[in-house]
Amino acid sequence: MNRRNFIRLLGVGSAAALASPRAWAALDDLGAWNSYRLSYRIELPESPAPARLWVPIPLLGDSIYQRNQGTIWSGNAQKVDFDPLKATAVPMVYAEWTRPGPRTLEVSTIVKTLDRKVDLGRAAGAGPLPSEARAFLTGTGLIPVDEVTRQLAKEVTRGAGAPLERARAIYDWVVANAAYDPQVRGCGTGNVAAMLKAGKLAGGSADLSALLVSLARSSGIPARLAFGIALDRSRLSPALGAYGDVSQGQEVRAELYLAGVGWVPVDPANVLRAAFESGLPATDPRLIDLKNRFFGSWEMNWVVLNYWERLSLKPQPAALGLPYFAYPHAEIAAKPRDSLDHRNFVYTVRSAQLVGTGARFDGIPGVMKVR
Repeated sequence: MNRRNFIRLLGVGSAAALASPRAWAALDDLGAWNSYRLSYRIELPESPAPARLWVPIPLLGDSIYQRNQGTIWSGNAQKVDFDPLKATAVPMVYAEWTRPGPRTLEVSTIVKTLDRKVDLGRAAGAGPLPSEARAFLTGTGLIPVDEVTRQLAKEVTRGAGAPLERARAIYDWVVANAAYDPQVRGCGTGNVAAMLKAGKLAGGSADLSALLVSLARSSGIPARLAFGIALDRSRLSPALGAYGDVSQGQEVRAELYLAGVGWVPVDPANVLRAAFESGLPATDPRLIDLKNRFFGSWEMNWVVLNYWERLSLKPQPAALGLPYFAYPHAEIAAKPRDSLDHRNFVYTVRSAQLVGTGARFDGIPGVMKVR
């Protein structure tokens, strides 16, 4: 494939007028710590066959932008495995049912978040990378680092020297040449190899963030995906975030590692989603401001669940091909349930902001004040 033709093929901007413009809130400064309750309720169908369930919960280790304040569970499972003191890479609650009858599980976590921003002025040139970062330089089956991606990354970063310059060039290129696709199921699969083969760079947050990660790794910049779920509506755009019923609020963002700074938060997917939902042209100052903000910062109206990649859930599920772990995963008689089919796999995920000793109530059905 001719690389230049390939890039020309993808030259259509992401902010085509595909939806009516909507009012935007003021783009204010990053805020303060907020507390939320994130709750799952899962109801598996009655069956004489054994059932297993894996539920993702927020990262257990504290960071400068997120703190897990504790998780509790209730239900009628015959076995529940949950170690709140073990800071695993993939924190979860695991449950088993071996007897027939109703099968329910509720999991609730209190989490605090603080808008995250890094100082890009501290970025150094090329320097030694810690082992934690080097692990995110190689490709995977879905996120390749190969001749195709290296050639494309070389074209995208032409004229850029330092890692920060290359990272920004890749980010800008993804925002300019990819598009948010609301028809994709869930967050998409993050299959960059398939996107490049088809020559169509469109998808959900997993697809768009994985594209950036693939190009960054192919340019020698460690990059990883962060899988999470919305907790609140965005202050920056009415198209972003969710509150109350967040059962379909899963999203995927990305991080790039730069010497002198560490992990840098980036979010091309939400820029592209805001562009699609608003129908604003790419030259609109609000989109430009959002794009600049989301290179080096995350609005923490979401919570990071894990950085799952090249890992397996424990105990090992029958479905070994999960692209990521942001949705509850269930298996009955060793047959996986479709986590995106809410008719046959019933679960709800709710968020509630905690204010003082209670929860915020603003008229959303089902969101009740905590007594």
